[in-house]
Amino acid sequence: MSSSRSSNPTDEPNEPGTPDGPHRFSERLVITALLGLTLLFLLYQTFLTTRTDGDLRLQRDDAHRFDYKVDINTANKFELLQLPGIGPALAQRILDERARSPFLSPGDLARVHGIGPATIARITPHIVISKTIQSESPAEEPVTKPSAPMPR
Repeated sequence: MSSSRSSNPTDEPNEPGTPDGPHRFSERLVITALLGLTLLFLLYQTFLTTRTDGDLRLQRDDAHRFDYKVDINTANKFELLQLPGIGPALAQRILDERARSPFLSPGDLARVHGIGPATIARITPHIVISKTIQSESPAEEPVTKPSAPMPR
C-alpha cells in the first residue's frame, strides 16, 4: 500500500540523530552564502555613506562668481537686498534717501544712516548709477500733449 507521505527524503523531517541529506546541506550552504553576501554589501554601503574625512568644506572659485550690477537710482527694495551687506533696514533707508535726492556717485551713499566707507567699498563693484532717474510706478509717467490743436 502506498503511504500518504511523500517518498522525497528532503520533504520529510529528519529524525533526531540522523544526518541531513545532501540536498538540505547544499540548500543551507547557498542560503548562508547569500545572507553573508547581503550582510557584507550592507556593511560596505553603510561604511561608504557615513565615512567622513574631517569637516566638509566647500571650495568657492572667485573666478566663477556671478557678477551683477544694481542701479541704485532705480532699484526696488528686493534688488537692493542682493547687494552684499544690505539688509531690509538699509535697503529701505536707501529708498528713503533716494526719494529726497538721487545718488550721483557711490560716495553719495554715505548720506544713508548705517552706510560707511567699508559698506560703500563692498558694494561699489555691484552698483551702477543711472544719469536719468526712471519713475518707480507707471502711473507717474509724464503725459504727452499733442503738438497740433485738435479740429472742432
